[in-house]
Amino acid sequence: MYGNPKKLGKILIGIVTTILMLIINFWVFSSFPQTIIKVSFLVFDLTIFVFLRNYRGKHFINKILKKTTQYIIIVTLISVAIISILIIGNFKGTYQNDVKYDFIVIMGDAIHGKEIPVRLANRLDKGIEVYFKDPVTIIVTGGKGPGEEIPESEAMRAYLIKAGIPQSDIITERESDSTQQNISNVLAIITYTFEKNTKPNILIVSSDYHLFRIKFLALDAGLKFDTISSETPRNVFLKAFVREWFGIIKDFVYVLFNGSSTI
Repeated sequence: MYGNPKKLGKILIGIVTTILMLIINFWVFSSFPQTIIKVSFLVFDLTIFVFLRNYRGKHFINKILKKTTQYIIIVTLISVAIISILIIGNFKGTYQNDVKYDFIVIMGDAIHGKEIPVRLANRLDKGIEVYFKDPVTIIVTGGKGPGEEIPESEAMRAYLIKAGIPQSDIITERESDSTQQNISNVLAIITYTFEKNTKPNILIVSSDYHLFRIKFLALDAGLKFDTISSETPRNVFLKAFVREWFGIIKDFVYVLFNGSSTI
């Protein structure tokens, strides 16, 4: 069965490729709670392995597997290209110096126990920079995730107070555990605290790679807003960028099947 050197080479390539893809998938999704996503990518990897073996038998199932896998690869590559263009195209945000903002929203991110990592600190520093140009209410958003001793928003609030921002100017949103929930809960807070029948100007602060997904979800929620980006540390950029592809797909599917998230 494995006497043909070419066939043996293809099998070895398939095994190595599958192992590499499994490592990448579990590295990218190491902090994702959605087990179903990991399982789906495992199935996809195994399908790739079958394709790379390139078995040339005449069995109908093998031909179907080859064709199906070819289409999956093509659609995946096109999707990756389109999503990458959308992410990169929104890196800089839409912040306007001459706009009077009513709220600054700083998006949460994972913390280490109670400690603020560099990526989240960059978001907070950017929010602080904008705040001191024209002080307004700041909303920090983020609940308590795995490995976190306190909600992200509480750690963010402490960071802002230490930077000299009055406690009275900070609102914490402690329940969300995803970007979609961040946006929905922030909308609920703004609706409750701001004058009715008016549309406040909102500035959302987050990492550069994150702005397109925020824009997509915030527009779906009916928010009038601008965005401003903070720099993503180089040592986490690739992982964050790749994870963002799948986050966008997940949220697109959510909006597609659940309709508008407007409250």
